[in-house]
Amino acid sequence: MMKRAVLLSVMLAFAGSAIVWAQGKTSFSGTWTLDRAKSSPPPRRASGQEGATVNAALAALTTLRMSQSATELRIEQIGRNNQPVIYKLAGDSVNEGPNGTSKTKATWDGPRLVVASTLSLSTDEGLAASNSSALEQYTGRRIDIQLKEIWSMNNGVLTIERTATAPTGSTARKLVYARQP
Repeated sequence: MMKRAVLLSVMLAFAGSAIVWAQGKTSFSGTWTLDRAKSSPPPRRASGQEGATVNAALAALTTLRMSQSATELRIEQIGRNNQPVIYKLAGDSVNEGPNGTSKTKATWDGPRLVVASTLSLSTDEGLAASNSSALEQYTGRRIDIQLKEIWSMNNGVLTIERTATAPTGSTARKLVYARQP
């Protein structure tokens, strides 16, 4: 009888640990729409040659469709080249894009997901033109941009705090998304 009680206690302890671990991981699965009013700085519309690229990038950030498993987070930016970004949730990921490569490491900090990336971009004429004079001196070269994102969820609202550091300086942005029903 004592052996059964000890065995039952051990099994309950392991089951309790698994439940606590599972509760610590947030699921970002679903379709998300950017809340421009709650995001900072608020995404702006631009005009001219620069505006076309900026507006296309903003449109891509507007709606995200995500699916998540125990090992990866798959993100589709609706309206943008339909090439998904995949983050491995335990280890390194590499994603190829039209202008370069993204090397990413995603780790859990309790319920928050911390994503650290290095974007190696080719600054061809299109990229340099899209960023106006800021990247003009880098035309024809590769540059690295360091990104750090902290993903958190509170009451069904997804917040991504993003810091980007490039040769031209650093920027910080908070993106707030509402889950679509």
